[in-house]
Amino acid sequence: MLNLGFIGDINLLKPYVKLVRKNPKIHIVGKSSFGTKLTEDDFRFSIPEFNRIELIERSDILVINHFSILPFNLTCKSVKKGKHIFAAGYPGYNKSELKELAELVKEAGIIFQLSNPLFNHPVIWWIKNNIKPPAYWDITYYKKEILSKDDLLTGLLILLQELINAPLRKINALSFKNPPVLPEFINLRLEYGNAVVVNLNTGSHSSKEYIIKACSAGCSALMDFGNKIYTCNESKIDPSEKKFIDEFDHFIENIRSKKQPVIEIDDYLKVLQNITSIKLKLSQFSDS
Repeated sequence: MLNLGFIGDINLLKPYVKLVRKNPKIHIVGKSSFGTKLTEDDFRFSIPEFNRIELIERSDILVINHFSILPFNLTCKSVKKGKHIFAAGYPGYNKSELKELAELVKEAGIIFQLSNPLFNHPVIWWIKNNIKPPAYWDITYYKKEILSKDDLLTGLLILLQELINAPLRKINALSFKNPPVLPEFINLRLEYGNAVVVNLNTGSHSSKEYIIKACSAGCSALMDFGNKIYTCNESKIDPSEKKFIDEFDHFIENIRSKKQPVIEIDDYLKVLQNITSIKLKLSQFSDS
């Protein structure tokens, strides 16, 4: 039996609470939460509250979505004590701290996995298994809410890194604003080291949109996530035909089998470096 503790905004962690409660081999030992007001019928009443240090001591696994309430040194101590960590939110540590943390994770032999909701979808796994280099990708991803470039690009670049699995070699970028319909538009043309080219349109928009078009030898795919239309060579595909394993279930299995996580700190570090390069390219359009 593995003991698990939640740290952060427990309301945002509710989906993970539901997943854990379905697993008889995991026991929720408690939570260390903030910013949540409880009502008498709230599901969180059934999860004991502890201070962070005590919760870490009691837990084998930590699920964290707000690293801002977990100082870097306390995260390092958790890793050294052999605590496995599922990051439901990206760690806000600087690059040197992340490099140090990545080394500690390797030395401790624990699993430190980062979540990526964009990657955690059966259609994405179908794409990963069926679109091979050389390939061309055209991605449209608009969000209704206005997000910072870091928040907008992090998930997308981690998604591409896991799908393409090659270093990013060349970046071209442009940006402009057209309020109120298009508060900010960003176009990126990304060339990877394994003959994959990606044209990415993203930004804040008056309507939400998420479409992936991908072409490779023998397959021209269209994935319209908003309308749930998924085709290859104009024929419908059913990603549910193959069993899909949720990223959190992968995390638990990786702990048991001691396999490397799907998305780890080194992946995140590469993405942060790429975002720095992209923001530099976009800076010339800052007044547009």
